[in-house]
Amino acid sequence: GPRQARAGAVGLTIEGLVRADEIVWDPLRLSAATARLAYRQGRLRATAIRASVGGGSLEGEAEVDFAGREPAIRVRGALAGVRAEEVAGAFFHAGWTVAGRMDLRSSFAWSGWPGEAGLGTVRGDASLRLTDGRVVGYRPLERLTDLLGPFLPAAGLGSRLEGFDELTGRFTLEKGTLRTDDLALRQGSGELRAAGSLDLATTALDVDVTAKRKRATVEAKVTGTTANPVVTPKLTRIERRIEAEVDKALRGERGRKIRDLLQGLLKP
Repeated sequence: GPRQARAGAVGLTIEGLVRADEIVWDPLRLSAATARLAYRQGRLRATAIRASVGGGSLEGEAEVDFAGREPAIRVRGALAGVRAEEVAGAFFHAGWTVAGRMDLRSSFAWSGWPGEAGLGTVRGDASLRLTDGRVVGYRPLERLTDLLGPFLPAAGLGSRLEGFDELTGRFTLEKGTLRTDDLALRQGSGELRAAGSLDLATTALDVDVTAKRKRATVEAKVTGTTANPVVTPKLTRIERRIEAEVDKALRGERGRKIRDLLQGLLKP
């Protein structure tokens, strides 16, 4: 309960400790939740937030500043060993989900109350680690693996990407665009890396994907939207290799014509 509440020249001040046996945000359930609250000079802070959730733990802090025309909100938090499907189910209702054990650290700030603030005002960053993971019911990923499937075994990956040993990455969010430079999916001895952006308002994708194992490399460009991704293989390195081999074997006009023919066949 509140430890103290007083009014004076600087206005109302409140300090206290909040406890809750259970907080339900279906399907997410937080238990043994605690937080320290403080309100001073138009600023509400929640610190030392702790709870058990999804088989793991939650820690964080939050602040709401009421000084401006709209509240300025900052949230920082960390999830450790949480069942990813429960977190995904609480925030997303898209007919598909992600399962596995998740560690997540994030820090975000925005203006306006949640639900009213536009995505353009939200900024922040996050780091993610998901182990023993799988994607359930996401049809675009199934189409993506259908296109890349023939190339994946050469990179040490299975012919399907729905299940994986580990997914890691760091993200930034600014002006409605989510970006990453180091998203990595590991499966067996292979690794798939991705770098690019996702427009959260239009779901437009602009991502470069690379699968590499020893001397085998597969590269692709993913555009379109999250519902209808377009995968275009990158054949630049293959083309350079063919040009070099043709130059060695055939010189002059004959070699040029064969080179042009092969480039036409390989053009995506």
